[in-house]
Amino acid sequence: MKRVKIYALTAFIAFSLITPTVLSAAEFATSSISNSDRQTPLARILKPGSGSVKTHKPRSIKRSEVRFNSRGKAPLAYQLFCLKSPRECRGGGKASVHLTPQLLSKLDLVNRSVNRAIRPRNDFQADTWSLSPASGDCEDYALTKRQRLLKLGVPASALRLAVARTGRGEGHAVLVVRTSSGDRILDNRTNLIRNWHQTDLRLVKMAGANPLKWH
Repeated sequence: MKRVKIYALTAFIAFSLITPTVLSAAEFATSSISNSDRQTPLARILKPGSGSVKTHKPRSIKRSEVRFNSRGKAPLAYQLFCLKSPRECRGGGKASVHLTPQLLSKLDLVNRSVNRAIRPRNDFQADTWSLSPASGDCEDYALTKRQRLLKLGVPASALRLAVARTGRGEGHAVLVVRTSSGDRILDNRTNLIRNWHQTDLRLVKMAGANPLKWH
């Protein structure tokens, strides 16, 4: 009888040692997440009821170049434009150009002349992208400036179309010129050539060195 008790006691001790401690649901919740500081950055950002994802102004990193976190498709209207004018949607040459007084002069000349030549008009009814129209939307300015700079010898891969949000939250399109001194913006709202971080723009997406691949 004593041997039976000893065996039973030994078996109980062994079972206790190899069986993991089981927490109640409340204990598990308390031990796993004791406070908000233990949440991952993503959990803190994407709180329940956040509603929407906001675009953010790119930080000034390494000469104020725009940085990408994800890939995306080109705007549909741009895809349709490329079907009609494939030659205008090709890359080639250097992805970045050295910023010289001569290049700045070209950028200034093209930006001012196109801003002056096209009469501003919103095409809410039918969003079409076109070259050198008598009147047009922001993307028409950007396309026309790209075409003219190509004719002046600026490499295609350094000329990148971008869509963004203005400080007022309005959709907008500009031409970005990637240079050794950062991304320079040609905007139909101003004749000034500025670095990206000097504008009120918040990037939505932008073409890469290949104009058909947007990020």
